[in-house]
Amino acid sequence: MVECLLPKQDVVGSNPITRSMEYTYKTDMGKSTSTEEQILRSAKVIAIVGLSADRKKPSYGVAHHLQKHGYRVIPVNPREDEILGEKSYASLSDITVKVDVVDIFRRSDIVPEIVEDAIRIGAKVVWMQEEVVNEEAAARAHEAGLQVIMDKCMKKEHQRMCGEETLPPGVCELVSDDGLG
Repeated sequence: MVECLLPKQDVVGSNPITRSMEYTYKTDMGKSTSTEEQILRSAKVIAIVGLSADRKKPSYGVAHHLQKHGYRVIPVNPREDEILGEKSYASLSDITVKVDVVDIFRRSDIVPEIVEDAIRIGAKVVWMQEEVVNEEAAARAHEAGLQVIMDKCMKKEHQRMCGEETLPPGVCELVSDDGLG
C-alpha cells in the first residue's frame, strides 16, 4: 500500500510492544525489516482517533501524508462530519469497514478505552503517536493479539521506510494551504 515501491518481503515471527527502539523481523532473504515497516507494508485502512480538520495540527499532517501515499484514512472525531474527503466517525465502533491500524492522537490517559474499542472492532495494530504512552493499554492490546507501536510518528516511520528525510521527535511538518506540504 506504500507508494515508495520497496520490494515486498515476507515477515516471520512476532513482536510485542515496540517503543523508541527498533525491533526487527528476519525475512527469508536474511534481511531485516522493522515492525513499523512490516505494519506499513501490510496496512490498507488506518483509523485515526483524534484526527483534526485543522491543517496546522500534527494529526492532519500525518493523515494527509498517509492518504497521498495510498492508504485509506478514516477520521474518528465526533466534532467533525468530514476530514480530507472522508466521513468522520464519532467512535471506532461506528466504522463500517475493516480497520487494519488504529492510530491514536489523544491524551495517554484516554488510550485504554480506545484500545478496548480497537480490540472490539478487530483491528490488527494499535499505533500511539509521539508522546502518547500508556504501558498498561499497550500490554492489554498485546495480550489481545494486537501489534503495538508506542511513542512513534506513523508519518516519520513511513518517510524513513521510503528513504525520505524525517523531522526530529516532537516536530511535525505542517500541510500548506495549497495542500502540497
